[in-house]
Amino acid sequence: MKNIVLILLLFSKLQSYSQTDFDRGLKEFLNDNPKKADSLFTISIQKKQNVAKSYLYKGANNLFEFNLEEAKINLDKSFALDSKNKETFFYYGKYYAFNSEFEKSLEYYDKAIEMDKLYDKAYNDRGSIKCLLNDLSGAIKDLDFAISLDSTASDYYSNRGYAKLKSNKLEEALKDLNKSLELEPSQKAYANKGILFMNQNRYMEAIENYNKSLAFVKDDPEVLYFRGYCYEKLNFTSKACEDYYRSNTIVINELAKEGISRLNCK
Repeated sequence: MKNIVLILLLFSKLQSYSQTDFDRGLKEFLNDNPKKADSLFTISIQKKQNVAKSYLYKGANNLFEFNLEEAKINLDKSFALDSKNKETFFYYGKYYAFNSEFEKSLEYYDKAIEMDKLYDKAYNDRGSIKCLLNDLSGAIKDLDFAISLDSTASDYYSNRGYAKLKSNKLEEALKDLNKSLELEPSQKAYANKGILFMNQNRYMEAIENYNKSLAFVKDDPEVLYFRGYCYEKLNFTSKACEDYYRSNTIVINELAKEGISRLNCK
């Protein structure tokens, strides 16, 4: 029995030793620990372990921290070392989306999908960009396919729900948003559900969902503005003014400024 325990302990240690800095970095990246991940990817590059992928995920880390300049540098280094990785095209797509270059973003998602016709994440992101560009039928088609490839991804349902909301398919949109929240509660799904109820003049229900959205990201200027608008419609003037002021403080917001002026907020 003791020998079995010793063998198991030895096997466990060998596994931990065989795990590279890149492997540990990727694990931290997937667990949303960007600083630890970035440090491990840097070490991996210095040791010449999975250099192209280390630059790739450093770039992805930069994107999620909104450091777009550094993201582009690292993605370019990754591409120079490996120009045939679908994920490089995928993260270039994200880079151009974050930079509001939506048409260029689509080009890179198209390339990622050309490399892998079953790349569900790329269909999801491309669908989201098409939605922003008001290609709603194209967006829903992409999101339908992403969901057919992975029916457990809450984000896909939230994005399709928003596309259906913009298409005025409100019952279908609500079904998708509820499914998204059932799979995993998220800031975006609650915000989208708030928009749906707001468009139906169901202001209290909209506020409830905006509150839940703000519990994830308390300083989202768009959600604060929408909640303020709902408070205004319900004649809760002081609460509306508070949200309009907060929204406009985070980022200059012409709609919030109009609300402040309209209500003569002090």
